[in-house]
Amino acid sequence: MPIIALETTIAAPIAVCFDLARNIDFHQVSAGKTRERAVGGVTSGLISLGETVTFEATHFGVRQRLTSIISAYNRPNYFRDEMVKGAFSFIRHDHWFEEKEGLTVMRDRFEFESPFGILGQLANWLVLTNYLKRFISERNMALKREAESIVKPIDNGMNYHRIAQQIIGMEKADQELRSRLAQSGQLSEGYHKAMERLHNEHAQTLEGIIDNIGYPTIGKVGTAASEAAWLIIQHAIGQPDFMRKCQKLLEQAVQEKQADPKNLAYLTDRIAVLEGSPQLYGTQFDWDESGELKPNRFDDLDRVNQRRASIGLNSLEEQTAVMARRARNDNESPPMDLKKRNREMDEWRKSMGWITP
Repeated sequence: MPIIALETTIAAPIAVCFDLARNIDFHQVSAGKTRERAVGGVTSGLISLGETVTFEATHFGVRQRLTSIISAYNRPNYFRDEMVKGAFSFIRHDHWFEEKEGLTVMRDRFEFESPFGILGQLANWLVLTNYLKRFISERNMALKREAESIVKPIDNGMNYHRIAQQIIGMEKADQELRSRLAQSGQLSEGYHKAMERLHNEHAQTLEGIIDNIGYPTIGKVGTAASEAAWLIIQHAIGQPDFMRKCQKLLEQAVQEKQADPKNLAYLTDRIAVLEGSPQLYGTQFDWDESGELKPNRFDDLDRVNQRRASIGLNSLEEQTAVMARRARNDNESPPMDLKKRNREMDEWRKSMGWITP
C-alpha cells in the first residue's frame, strides 16, 4: 500500500494551521484546480469529530464524488480523515501538528489503495502516488500562505497577534478542563463549579478585549482566534447580557463575512434554550428520559433542516447520530438523577436572569 509522507513548516500559531486544515471553505479554494465542491455532510466552515463531508471534484478528467469522515480528533495536534465512499478501495489521511521554536510543523501521512487489483497496484506506483503527492503538496503550500498571511503582528498600533494568542490560550484552558471533567464522569452532573468559575473569568477577559478592539473577527485575529472567541462566548452562560451583546456583534460580523454563520446559529440556539424558547437550528442537545442525547426543543423539523442546509450544516437527523458517537468517545453519560439536574438548572437559570422566577 503506497504511503505519502510530507512535512511543512509554517510561521503561524498551531491552532490557525489546524483549523485551516479542517476548513471546508478553504479546502475548496486551495483545491481549485480540481474544482472541488462540498455537496454533502458539512459543506461549509469547520468539520469535527464524527462529521462527514462529500466532495465532488475532477481527477484525470473524470467528475467524481468522495465521502470522508473525521474518525480521530485532538485539537490542535491531530486529526484523521478516512474515506467511507468513493472511487478508491481505501484512503486514510493523518494530520499532525507540532509547535517547534515558535513555528508550526505540519506532517501528513496519506495511505491509499486503488480499486483496480494488479493493474491498480501498477497505477498506485506509476501514476497515483505522484499525482496525489503533488496534489497534497500544493494544498499544503496554499495552507502555509494563508496561515502566514492572516497572522497580523501589528495593525494601527494594536498587537492583534498577541490578542489572538491570548484568546486561543483561554480556549485551550477551557477544553482541557472539559476533558478532565469528562474523563472523571463529572461533565453531566449539572454545571460544575470549576467550569462555571473558568467560564466567567474568560467572559470578563474577552469582554475587555471586545471593548478594546470590537468583535474578534477573522480579519483582526485570524480564523482560529475568532473561533476561540465564539467558544468562550458560547460557554459564558452565567453572563446573559454579555452573550446577548455578542450575539448582535456576531450578526454584524457574519453580514460582513468576517465570522462563520454557523457560530451565529449555535449562539442563537444556546441563548434560546437558556431563555426557554425553541431553537431555530437544533444545535443544542441534552439527555432525555431514555438516556439518549437529543436536540433541545425546536420549532419545526423541516424548517430547522432548511436553515441548517442554508449555512452548510448537516441534517438534524445526521447530527443526532454524530452527537451520540461523540458522547461515547468523550466518556459522557446521562446524569444519575435527570429530574434533579433539570430542577437545579432551572433554579440556576432563574438566578442568572435567563428566565423569570
